Amino acid sequence: MSLWRLHPEDGTMRRIAKETAIQTAVRRACLITREFTGLEVMPEEMSCTCVETLAILGRIWEQEGLSKRKPDSVVNFASCMAVMEWCHSVKKAQNKPYSLDSRKISDNLDFVAKTMDDLFPGIMSAKNADQCIYDGICATADGCEKNGWQWTKKLNEQMVCLMSLYPILRAFGKVSIKMDEICKDFLEKRERNKEDGSQD
Repeated sequence: MSLWRLHPEDGTMRRIAKETAIQTAVRRACLITREFTGLEVMPEEMSCTCVETLAILGRIWEQEGLSKRKPDSVVNFASCMAVMEWCHSVKKAQNKPYSLDSRKISDNLDFVAKTMDDLFPGIMSAKNADQCIYDGICATADGCEKNGWQWTKKLNEQMVCLMSLYPILRAFGKVSIKMDEICKDFLEKRERNKEDGSQD
């Protein structure tokens, strides 16, 4: 049974206000973090570390398009993007390459896949779904190792798997029309935020 008990795009979420959508994304990001790491992250902390994601979600929610047609998926995508920002904000950069335990990461692949299917029901039925999981985790692990991004010896692999959720969804954008639309909307709003920020 799904941890989230979600019914994809059942209509309930599309009736909520922008502020509620943002709060829901933050709470789910905290829950995802706890499931992967065992850490209890408070919503206030999560909100402070994923300002960019929440700003993008707010912009999308104010429009009549994607947020009305795919509200659950939009909120859950934002949650995955938020945990990536959180992971990045709490990392310890050692400024030297290191090696992750590939066996520990492999042991988490099934859990990552289940989490994806819980958050986006049916996504693991997409063509090359397992490859998307693998590609997203490998890209994240490679980046962390090369940049020396670490957390604690006990949590490094779990944090990498958690941080990989967003890259995995980007990979799914290549095989899923639905995920491609969501990815493009988030990326478009992300670029808009950067442009607006540069004008301040």
